Amino acid sequence: LDATSLWTLGVAVLTAAVIVVTRLVKPAAPGALIGVVVATIAVAIGDLADQGVALVGAVPSGLPHLSLPGLQQGDVTALATAAVAIAIVAAADTMATARAFAVRNGYAIDANRELLALGTANVASGVSGGITASASAARTAVAEDVGGHTPLASALAGALLAVVLLLFTPVLEAVPLAALGAVVVLAVARIIDIPALARLAQISLGEVTIALITMATVVVGGTLEGLVVAVLLSLGRVAVRFAIARMAPSSASPAVPNAVFHMAGPLFFANAERFARHVIAQAELDPSKEVLVDVSRVTDIDVTAAAALTALDERLESRARSLRFVGASPAITSQLRRYGFDRLSAERLPTELRPGRARR
Repeated sequence: LDATSLWTLGVAVLTAAVIVVTRLVKPAAPGALIGVVVATIAVAIGDLADQGVALVGAVPSGLPHLSLPGLQQGDVTALATAAVAIAIVAAADTMATARAFAVRNGYAIDANRELLALGTANVASGVSGGITASASAARTAVAEDVGGHTPLASALAGALLAVVLLLFTPVLEAVPLAALGAVVVLAVARIIDIPALARLAQISLGEVTIALITMATVVVGGTLEGLVVAVLLSLGRVAVRFAIARMAPSSASPAVPNAVFHMAGPLFFANAERFARHVIAQAELDPSKEVLVDVSRVTDIDVTAAAALTALDERLESRARSLRFVGASPAITSQLRRYGFDRLSAERLPTELRPGRARR
């Protein structure tokens, strides 16, 4: 804060104020353009560039020349890894931005067309001496803020940019960077949906926590960093939910000497040991000789879970008890047999619970 330029801050505040007032007085007017023009005039009149207000500065005029990059085979090999990494990042950023604005404005997107457009833009950038092209949440927000909602907006923006590069680059030199920053900040601020966050908080505390952490990461680090954090947190939340998957005993009728346990979701390395301990602990409290595990709602069993089930079966057998799976789908039955449960015959893997065996 000690290094803050008050003149620069003043230019940004002036630009933001003009934009906000324009929105209130005449919403259809191009508030962002008016704000930038007013700020540029104010900087020129007050000679604020000498006070430390940064300007856009010299912009090369004219259209770019088209040419194929002069790459040798060695260059391709050296750049391949970095190019693939940049392509993945650009694609992820583009799809995240496209989906966010599609949800916001109530329309559907075609991922294939988005990626085709991204690839075409990068080819065009390559032959014109440009840098990697990608979507930008900030620039998309600015376009939306000034009323650009269709592909025609991008086409017109490109045409106007060509005219500016040919005729008006000297005008751009005097534009203060603080004014452009104010335009971006106000545009991005409008896409923050506070009511949606409030509704999300009422529905799921976990999801709103992820949303807030992601928002903070975007502000501090950037869009891509926020996307990575959001994906990792979401995957972690899913893993935790699977790890504590629903499992419960169902008391059988006193006339039926069975203890039935229900499992829902995948049985895998994160929850297999916990499930086995749960069965052992509950079986100790029940005088039943046979332990039934209802796997009708189990979607997958990995190798670690199979090992845990084998150990569970052996432990129960050492205590003169038997383990039986019920409700197994053909896929789960096949998995169990592939994992070495050969001693579990077809009779031990029925497709349904027998009537009256357990209360659900």
